[in-house]
Amino acid sequence: MKKIMDNRLLSIITINYNNTDGLRETMKSVMSQTWKDFEHIVIDGGSTDSSVEVIQSFSYDHLIWISEPDHGIYNAMNKGIKKASGKYLLFLNSGDVLSGSEVLSKISSDLKNDYDLVIGSIKTVKEAIDKIIKPPSIITLKYLLTNSLPHPSTFYKNELFEIYGMYNEQNKIVSDWEFNLKLFASTEVNYKIVEYIVSVFDLSGISSSTSNRDVMREEGKRAVRAIYGELTAEYILNTLERKTYKSSKKKKLLALLNKLYKWR
Repeated sequence: MKKIMDNRLLSIITINYNNTDGLRETMKSVMSQTWKDFEHIVIDGGSTDSSVEVIQSFSYDHLIWISEPDHGIYNAMNKGIKKASGKYLLFLNSGDVLSGSEVLSKISSDLKNDYDLVIGSIKTVKEAIDKIIKPPSIITLKYLLTNSLPHPSTFYKNELFEIYGMYNEQNKIVSDWEFNLKLFASTEVNYKIVEYIVSVFDLSGISSSTSNRDVMREEGKRAVRAIYGELTAEYILNTLERKTYKSSKKKKLLALLNKLYKWR
């Protein structure tokens, strides 16, 4: 059933579980925005700390929230997608913050131009060390196989989740990466790269933990196989996992992908 949209331009989706301090900072950054044509949807997973009290302490317009048990981060994100009525979606999880009070005002003109995606840079913070990650000017499948778009700095057109399905709830970590890979493998994506930092990313999250690297690797392999088919996927994965390989093998791989999947 097609979702009925209102005339709001943006839905910001925040998922949270027992992260009181992070949630407070995220909501403060949203509330401080000078541009207000958005709704903020907070999906709390039935937290047992004071997260609900934090949500209730905010009263800005178009704040929607629920607190109930969920089945993982992507189940929570999908709940947010189902509730969202804006033309674009931004996933800003608890602990992540917008880079300044003017950032949504700056990006709003690009959101009015009907791109599938609008993608900005992200600043990561870990132990007082900052790092800025900029997406390349051209997003290719080759790039996406070994990198990820900055999720809290990427604005997705809402209708993409109707066309390509929502996030895969079988994964614990990589479903946003899987969605991007599926999207770019399936169509010519109309996107805009903006040359500024949209969000600051909290590196204490599950996907940033080194203890989850094996889970990420296995989920990534399953995603590639599902999207590209077993035989081609095995060739891609085996080639990418080699630390070194002959240039002739690399040329073969790129030629195959260019033929089958418009690899650039």
